[in-house]
Amino acid sequence: MIDLDQGTASATGGRTCNAQGNCAGPSAQTNITVTFVPDIGTVTVDYHLQNGFNVGPAADGSVTFAPNGSGGLTSTGNRDAYPSLEAVHWRNGQPSFVVQRAEKTIFHALPIFLNDKW
Repeated sequence: MIDLDQGTASATGGRTCNAQGNCAGPSAQTNITVTFVPDIGTVTVDYHLQNGFNVGPAADGSVTFAPNGSGGLTSTGNRDAYPSLEAVHWRNGQPSFVVQRAEKTIFHALPIFLNDKW
């Protein structure tokens, strides 16, 4: 999970929980970069997310959010096709989905598989 604060153009990685209910904070290998272009209002989030247990491949991708002219956001992106991706825009205390991309198999996190682009 990435928590993006558009007001400060900053992002933090969230914790990982396993099926047994054990949770760990983001791995030291996690890297999130936020690029904000104020004159057009876009925010791009580039990420390399390694789960807190350092198990399995990292999730890599880039998502750009842009104003849709109605107070909401649109998105374009290029990411590993695993795990799933969901972005929610909170405005005035109300959530709206910006993008939902279903996951493929865990093998789609490996570099030999094609990325999910939209």
